[in-house]
Amino acid sequence: MNSPPTSSKRHPLHAIGAGHANTRRLETPLLKKIAQGRISKNRSAPASRLEFVASRQQTRQLNIETRKFDNPQQFQYAVHVFTKLARIPHLSTRAPKICGQDLNRLEIELKYPAYPLWRVFDRLLKRPYRNEQLGVKDLRQLREDLLSNISILYDSQIAFDADVSTLRMAHRSARPSIRPSKFLPFFDTFDLGVSTQQNDDSINWAELRDSAIRKAQSQFDVLEFLALAKATPEIRAPEFAPDPETVVHILSSYTTISSIQVNPLLRHVNKRTAEFDHLTAKHIAGLLQAMTFRNFQPQRPDPRLPNDRDTVTHVLRLGSNDTLAASCSGYQLAGRAALWVVYTAILIHMYANVIEVGNDYSRGLVEFEYSDELADSFTSWENFSLVSEAARKAGEAVRTLYASGGDLDPDIRSFINKNCLPPAAHKAKSRSRKG
Repeated sequence: MNSPPTSSKRHPLHAIGAGHANTRRLETPLLKKIAQGRISKNRSAPASRLEFVASRQQTRQLNIETRKFDNPQQFQYAVHVFTKLARIPHLSTRAPKICGQDLNRLEIELKYPAYPLWRVFDRLLKRPYRNEQLGVKDLRQLREDLLSNISILYDSQIAFDADVSTLRMAHRSARPSIRPSKFLPFFDTFDLGVSTQQNDDSINWAELRDSAIRKAQSQFDVLEFLALAKATPEIRAPEFAPDPETVVHILSSYTTISSIQVNPLLRHVNKRTAEFDHLTAKHIAGLLQAMTFRNFQPQRPDPRLPNDRDTVTHVLRLGSNDTLAASCSGYQLAGRAALWVVYTAILIHMYANVIEVGNDYSRGLVEFEYSDELADSFTSWENFSLVSEAARKAGEAVRTLYASGGDLDPDIRSFINKNCLPPAAHKAKSRSRKG
């Protein structure tokens, strides 16, 4: 909306009065009439501007959202929750207010602008006038406020969904010399599965509360570590061992985190799952797809390569998914094979004397067998042996995967020389193109 045209500068009424009081000229009837007209104009103009500003703020603050529900039980539970929230003094201003409804739809009004947690997380860490440590402090305040209010909600028998991927923040504007600008958790997402049991006295609300608190605590612990890793990339936190499910959920929901933050986090996970394997391989693939050809061996390798190598090495050493047991699913075998492929590609980029033009962006870079005659193509025999051993294990993992009927992710498959892929891989590739 365009702002209204501004008139010439106006002075407050008391200033106008003071100006007339200080004058010593003769107040003739004509001058008095002119002065009265000028004052009356100044009385009406500010009122008009105030009305415009109030109308503009009211329009801007009106924020209506529509929620639809799958069945009457969920709809009734949502009405029950929003109605109850309005009666909780501490939380009523941070929850939507029902302003319209029909059979399966609610219209809710948000009192404050609400933002996804990820946007707030970025803002806390990217303020140019604040360092990362202050950002971490703000994040901890958000967490403590959220955990405290989760207890209030569950004690009121309201099942709040404390998932950071859907959590939103309400922004409370600053008031000079009274309070600073602050982000507060916004309560508008709830576990609708409880709707089928809302009248069941057997619900253990204390157990549900403790579970929600643990979930929120573990997710915020990961966010705090990411914030600290941005300030201190070489961060060491021996007691911090996040579960892989939480790490996968956070990094899959928030895709703009830099490698400087991601690698230390992945190296603090001490349990291996198929999802975690796939996430790690996908993260490493991003760097490999940015590597270009070179016709010389640089004095120092790209500093990102050793960092990514150490991350993959850590995951491979966890070992729980590094087995050829018949019980392994195709998805597990695909994650395992992907890790060995990207690990081999990293070693080639680090130790090969040249990277051919045909291998630009790591395309077709990995082969599964390297004869001793190729040793001179690498910086040393020791480094050639590392590449050769990794390539052999990558070949075993890929062949096992395709023998089981599985397939590699196309991005990972692009790193392998097509002449080395099993026949089943070419069939899978043609099927994916047709699909």
